[in-house]
Amino acid sequence: METTTINSPVGPLMLVLEDGFLVKLDFTARTRVSNSQLSIPLQEVCNQLEGYFDDPAWDFDVNMKTSGTNYQNKVWRALQKIKPGKPVTYGALARKINSAARAIGGACRSNPVPIIVPCHRVIAASSSGGFCGKTTGPAMDIKHWLLEHEAVN
Repeated sequence: METTTINSPVGPLMLVLEDGFLVKLDFTARTRVSNSQLSIPLQEVCNQLEGYFDDPAWDFDVNMKTSGTNYQNKVWRALQKIKPGKPVTYGALARKINSAARAIGGACRSNPVPIIVPCHRVIAASSSGGFCGKTTGPAMDIKHWLLEHEAVN
C-alpha cells in the first residue's frame, strides 16, 4: 500500500494506492503533505488530479479498485458518466438506473474516490444536497467549489 498527501485548491488530498490501483481519495484528511518520491502509478494519479484542477473538463483515466456492493459499483459507474458542469438530481439519476433517490445518496456517501468518481455532481431537487454524509461544513464547501469550478464549462 502506498499513501501520499498532496495540496489542491480544495485542501490536502490523501491518496491511497494498493498494487498500483487507487483505492481511496480522502479530501477531509488534515495530514501533512508528503515530499517523498512517488511511484509512477501514484504520480500519474497526482498528474491527473492536477489536470482536472487546471481544466474542469478533464477526462480521468485512473486505474481504480473500488470495493463496494454490486449496487454501489453500479451507481459509481453511472456517476462517471455525468459530465462536468451538468449536475443531475438524486431523483433523476435514480430513475435512470431504476433505483431510489435515497439509495443513490447512500452510494454517493460510500464513494471511496470522490472527485474522480464525481459524486459531487449529484444534487437535490431544491438544493445542492449533501456530500460525504454532510449537509454543512467543510465537505459542503468543497462540493460547492467543485461545482463552481465545473460550471465554467
